[in-house]
Amino acid sequence: MSAWVHRTANSLAAGADAAHAVEAALRPPGQIATLIVPADAAWDEAGQPAPGLPRLPMATVENVAIDRVASALNRCGKAAVLIRGDALRERGLTAAGRIAAKTGARLLYDTLVPRIQRGAGRVRAERVPYFSEAAISLFRDTDLLILVGTTPPVSLFASLDKLGWSIPEGCDIVFLSHEHEDGVSALEAVAKAIGAPNVPAGVAELVASLPTGESLTAEAIAHIVAYHLPENAIIVDETVSSGQSLHLATATSRPHDHLMVCGGSIGWALPASTGAAIACPGRKTICLHGDGGAAMALQALWTQARENLDVITVIYSNRSYAVVTMEMARAGFNNLERRVIG
Repeated sequence: MSAWVHRTANSLAAGADAAHAVEAALRPPGQIATLIVPADAAWDEAGQPAPGLPRLPMATVENVAIDRVASALNRCGKAAVLIRGDALRERGLTAAGRIAAKTGARLLYDTLVPRIQRGAGRVRAERVPYFSEAAISLFRDTDLLILVGTTPPVSLFASLDKLGWSIPEGCDIVFLSHEHEDGVSALEAVAKAIGAPNVPAGVAELVASLPTGESLTAEAIAHIVAYHLPENAIIVDETVSSGQSLHLATATSRPHDHLMVCGGSIGWALPASTGAAIACPGRKTICLHGDGGAAMALQALWTQARENLDVITVIYSNRSYAVVTMEMARAGFNNLERRVIG
């Protein structure tokens, strides 16, 4: 699981080891760093605080990749740009929006991404749908797919009778940048190469409204969050089966950061919202969590209360691992006979 693992020998080394762990975690494109701290290294007399270590820069995208993408955009009809990583922050999205203004390309982001900056005043991108059928429909007429820090989209769960590959036959797939490369500068270079205007297309305007019905549905919660979301807030999202409407509702709310679980696992968001609130004490953190995943890390609520962290937690309580039930049903296992073996 970890790209870097170290065990602290004693309390005097703990500060320096922690600094090295942070430096390792921030190596492009971001990775797992594990520091093992024995109990005596945590409670014995500490050494001096360690200075922060410099963050390594991302690799520069070669000019040949810039030229290849610019040429493909100039000759192809219906293009889409699929983005991940740092390019989903404001500067990268602005460059992508300039490309869209020149070419009409659709701007997309993966179903699950670590972080994206969204809301009013920022260039809006579409999320690739969770279900493979919807993803295939999204890409159906695409002639050119440009990848920025990501790979071609596939469904999260495999199923024998459903396609996992979303891209149509005949669609050209061109990599602009890989995950360890500087996709932001690469998008800016492409925008310059094709003569894109300085004003990007697709900038979101502030539009938020409360739900009209009285039922507290998952969709209603999405609209309530979008309406009351303060500027510069952090959404930590593990809504899983209850979050289909969240991205649409918050696309035009006040500018914010949206953090997501990056794979098929659950139980991440309560600890992640704790970390976000500690890292950014001047910003409101909103944790939206399914009850199944929340059951795995309830102790994070104790930490939030003890440390007086500015976190609002919303638990979607459907009293089930609904995503597992849903995927089992899609795989054809919804009518299995339940048996007790023993």
